[in-house]
Parts: sequence; C-alpha cells; structure tokens
Amino acid sequence: MKKLKLFLATASIVLLASCAKEPDFELPSGSRIPMNIDGSINQVHTKATAQGFVDKDAVGLFAVNYTSNNTMAGTLLSIGNQADNVKYVFDEPNQKWTPMRSVYYKDVNTNVDIYLYYPYQADISDVNESNFEVKKDQSAAATATALSGYEASDFLWGKVENVTPTESKVRIPLSHRLAAVQVTLTEGTGFESGEFESISKSVILTNTTRKAKLDFATGTATALGQPQADGIVMCPQEGGEFRAIVIPQSVPVNTQLFAITLDGISYSFKQAAVTSYQAGKQTNIEITLNKKTPSGDYELTLGSTTIVDWTEDRNTHGGEARQYFVV
Repeated sequence: MKKLKLFLATASIVLLASCAKEPDFELPSGSRIPMNIDGSINQVHTKATAQGFVDKDAVGLFAVNYTSNNTMAGTLLSIGNQADNVKYVFDEPNQKWTPMRSVYYKDVNTNVDIYLYYPYQADISDVNESNFEVKKDQSAAATATALSGYEASDFLWGKVENVTPTESKVRIPLSHRLAAVQVTLTEGTGFESGEFESISKSVILTNTTRKAKLDFATGTATALGQPQADGIVMCPQEGGEFRAIVIPQSVPVNTQLFAITLDGISYSFKQAAVTSYQAGKQTNIEITLNKKTPSGDYELTLGSTTIVDWTEDRNTHGGEARQYFVV
C-alpha cells in the first residue's frame, strides 16, 4: 500500500507517492532560493491518494520565518508571512507543480515553518477564523471547472516546523481535519431474489451544521451555528454505501441521524446514543433493511457502528478509489 508524502527542499517542494522516482535537486545560483513544487507521481487518478493528484488540482502554502537567530518561531498571519497562501497547481502531463506566483525563502540562514492545505481556497481573510462550509449536495459530480460536491467538502492540512533552507528534504504529512460518515444499507429478511438491489435508495445526513471556522495555524475546524434543516445529500458508493464529509461535532441521543428514502418513501433513522463525528476519523454505520409482510413497508435496524481511521474514498475523479494515508 502506497503512502502520500510531501517534501520541501530549498530548490523544490516535492509531492510524491512512496514508490515514485525522486528527482535530483540543485541549489539555484544567486542568494534567492525559490520554493518550487516538482514531483513525479505514479498512476495519477485521484487527489491525495495512493496514486496521487490529477491535473489542475491545487494546494495552498504558507511559510513563516523564524526570528532571533532561528530560536523563535514566527506567528502565522493573514498577510505578511514569507509566503502568503501561495497556490500551486498540478501539471499532470509534466508531473510537476507550478506556483501561481514566485515565492522564495528570505535567505539561506532563516528557517521557516511550512503550512500546507488542500484544496486551495482563494479567499482567506483571517487565517485563524476562516469561514468554511461543506457542500449540501455531496452527490454532485465533478465538472471541467469544479470539484465534485464530496471532494469540495474536504480539508487536508499539514505543518512542518523549523525548516532549514538546505537541500535536505522535509516530509510534511497531510491529514484529514474534518470527519467522514459512511452508511451501509444491507439486505435483511422478506426480499425476493434480486429485489433488494432494484430498490432506489438515497440518504440525507441530518442534524449537523455544515458551517465551520478553520484555523490554518492548527488545522482545527470548529463547528459553527445550528444544523441546517435540509441536511447533506450523501454521495452514493458501490455496495449500498453512502458517504459524506461533515464538520466534527456530535448529534444528541434520539435525534434523527439520517433520512433514508427507499422507493420514494422516506424513513427516519435515530440512535439511542450520542453520535460523535471526530476529526480525521470515519464513522461507519450499518443499517439492515427488512421488508415486512403483507404491508411491504421497510423496517430499519442498526447493525453496527464503528469509528475507524479515514483511509479510503470512492466515486471521485471518475469513480476510482481514493485513499489517504496519515504518515
């Protein structure tokens, strides 16, 4: 299994899969050392995956200088850092990252802290309290100019400290800072052969707020406001699974978690326990559907609930599985 790795060097920042060939590095002539991204990624299908990133994917980078002869870390500011939210765009045909504007280390003697996040956001007015909202319709497909609803709801973040401007590489792990929810609808009793698969199914995640404040200095997402009444349309997967990305938060006991529509009829699902959606974790909920006779109504029962590491996403960038690895 491959792992996503991100490296920073004086000549370049390299975003690679672990099996990719690493390029050679040379310090540029002169005293200014650019922060350029250049990498080789094998089997590029989806972003931030075992395979890598796709063409036109973009990350944002901040760099903050140390002071007092590199004994004191600087504070990430909304503006005025060594690098302020520099956008890097992936050039898939040439397997390299291109900054949208030039950015350099201050000099060869000044260390920096590096902050990296994905996907890139153009408007960050306050790095400590930036408005963010996951998408309402996370089943919406990607277009030529926009990410899918599910992918646009994600937030990956990483930081490395006290980076020395040398040819040495610095590994920057990226990790999920929001939470994932997966609902699996499984066949129970009362169905004829093949009947369960033919039922139209959709799931809306309810009673969570889609809004948050992001702190780019810590990678923390703080839930903001009350839940929206229209919820989140979950992204359908294979095998009766549905996924959504949510802001880390908890849903009280006996509060509706999902509105599940089966053949046009909506069913409410609750749990007799607090449901906690944790940053960087995936909450898996299995629900068994039984068909009652002679009414034909459906009965929903809880199979299991588990909280696991967030490791894989599907139905993104053309349906390929997307895997994240926290180094």
